[in-house]
Amino acid sequence: MICPQCDRCAGYHDDVPRTLVSLFGPLGYQRAYYYCRRCGHGRYPFDEQAGITPRDLTPAVEQLATLAGGVCDSFERGADLLADMAAVRLSESTVERTTEDVGRRIAAHLDRGELFGPPVVWAWNRDAKGRRVAYVTVDATGTRQQGPGGRAAEGRMAYVAGVYNPPPVEWLRQPGQAPPPLQARYLSGLYALEELGPLLRRLAAQVGMEHADLWIALTDGGSGLEGFARQNFNRPDLVLILDFYHPASYLEALAKALHPGDAEQAKAQAEAWCRLLKEEGGALTLAVLRPGGLRRSRPSPPPAPPRRPCPPPSRCKGTSRACGTKWASSRWTPPPAG
Repeated sequence: MICPQCDRCAGYHDDVPRTLVSLFGPLGYQRAYYYCRRCGHGRYPFDEQAGITPRDLTPAVEQLATLAGGVCDSFERGADLLADMAAVRLSESTVERTTEDVGRRIAAHLDRGELFGPPVVWAWNRDAKGRRVAYVTVDATGTRQQGPGGRAAEGRMAYVAGVYNPPPVEWLRQPGQAPPPLQARYLSGLYALEELGPLLRRLAAQVGMEHADLWIALTDGGSGLEGFARQNFNRPDLVLILDFYHPASYLEALAKALHPGDAEQAKAQAEAWCRLLKEEGGALTLAVLRPGGLRRSRPSPPPAPPRRPCPPPSRCKGTSRACGTKWASSRWTPPPAG
């Protein structure tokens, strides 16, 4: 056995027992231990080949603990979720350290330019014009942070990006044909945009994005995201699409500010703007919202009180307000002569 530290021979030393946490309870085994007398470094070849880390977890438990720690908003809840999923009970700190260890190993692979899984070429689905279409997306989301000793800390922005091949809409499929499954590869982390770009391009190349006839980039219009798409997927015919959900939510908030205290009118206004955005596009919607296009609706004046019926002519002296013009003329005083 070659020592990875000094490249000298490391001899067999002993069989060392170990107990792991598995999905079926404690799992005990023995494995060979090799020791280098030159540099004092030892290694367990079986553990390295089986993917067993120093956390004393089987690979299956480590994977579930990492998933639970990654999807929950705290590692405490991740430990509870792991117990519910697999009846495996780990402490909050173990779930936290396991998740962070896996994240560091993934980052190390990506830094070396390594990707997960063999290269493939997806069968990109076609649009109404028969073109093979590939989609790429990028978004930013806030992540809460915890300072030393459990103190509050300022949150950070994490980018979530992906390359995907969605199934075609129903009217583009053959009658009775089931939709193909969604194909997607995701990338996420506390990267800067300039660091995320090369990683996402490598991910796109691994699934054969170059074989698609058309590229579509989907963003929410966040700062720098459209420029990121143009810089990293710079085909001349790149199509940039603004995610409808985000501008629609802003239109709903604007409608509520425009009609405070009137939920029904605000809802109707938001629906009208969203319909305009969806059917006519962003340019016309912006023209409506700009000064001169946006008009604040004013409440209708209260209805005039009902008039009393005019008295019959035999009793009308022209002094009743119900007589309208007669009442006004009866109060008019001509100017003095001369």
